[in-house]
Amino acid sequence: MLKLWSLAICLAVAAAFVLPQPNGKQNPRSTAPFNGIVTSLNVENVTRLLGFTFTTPATEPASDEEWDKAVCKGAVLLAQMEATDKEAGKMYNPPLESAQSKFTSFPDDLEKWGYGSLEYDDYYDFKVSLPLTSALEGLGVDAKIKSDGGKNRAVLWEHENEKTIANPTGASYTTVFNPDDGVIIAWGKYSPAYMGPKKNPPVTVFPALKSWSDVTFLQWAGLTSKAGKSAGNIRHIISSPVENKPSQALIARALKNAKKELGAWPGTSFTTTTDEGKALLAAPNGVGITYFLSQHKAQLGTKTVTKLTVFVDGGNSPRPPSLLFYVADADV
Repeated sequence: MLKLWSLAICLAVAAAFVLPQPNGKQNPRSTAPFNGIVTSLNVENVTRLLGFTFTTPATEPASDEEWDKAVCKGAVLLAQMEATDKEAGKMYNPPLESAQSKFTSFPDDLEKWGYGSLEYDDYYDFKVSLPLTSALEGLGVDAKIKSDGGKNRAVLWEHENEKTIANPTGASYTTVFNPDDGVIIAWGKYSPAYMGPKKNPPVTVFPALKSWSDVTFLQWAGLTSKAGKSAGNIRHIISSPVENKPSQALIARALKNAKKELGAWPGTSFTTTTDEGKALLAAPNGVGITYFLSQHKAQLGTKTVTKLTVFVDGGNSPRPPSLLFYVADADV
């Protein structure tokens, strides 16, 4: 648990950039493999689109100012995960009575706000398009897709229907779930705030349900219920690939601090007791994962991220980094 004086300083720093409230605006884009409903693509075509398009120019490490802000913000995010719901709510700016998200009904909330889904199991694999076989096997979890008898299920949700708001934004979230082993892979994230303004004409009114943390939680709740598992059975969350430049800069700084190079699995790990771990929680690819845990305590229990691992997946070089978040019950 953070020392109170240290947390107070970080809360003051966090107030300068305003910690987003539950269901509020988050970073609009962290990473996305593909946008749009897929109706006629096979694995080979998607592989062609996804497996060989990444470029990873050298990323400059985050500056001292960026790093210090990220460490403080990460400390607050960590404290929110480990606190009670009421205590977590008080850490927002302005303070709230509760941090709990209002979106809890699957699939009703998604459909109400204009999202449509597509089972994505036929459009990816763990060797080329999402080359995470080594990482998954290293964790001791299932590394097979559905057609190979695996436990993993891939789903694409796209904001495509005129429902509660008139104009769909084209936002899309592509995620792989394994309820049995407690794994979520955040593969693609195009939020309404990112996609809406790109439409012609631009869409600037966004659905209330717009955050990766809420969209993903609803799916997780539905899939775990269907599998006869507790929603609290969440152990690992992987964000892959990490193409967001601010996230890459923080990863580069963390590795520089540790005198390590970005490498293949098993990569380099940082506990969240370290500045490096806290800074990576505050990266655009980490914030949504902390909200997933801190804003759904009623369903998940009080969970926290204990460690993060930075690694490169098994795809053809050059590849962006990936981030693995280890989830456990918090000591409260």
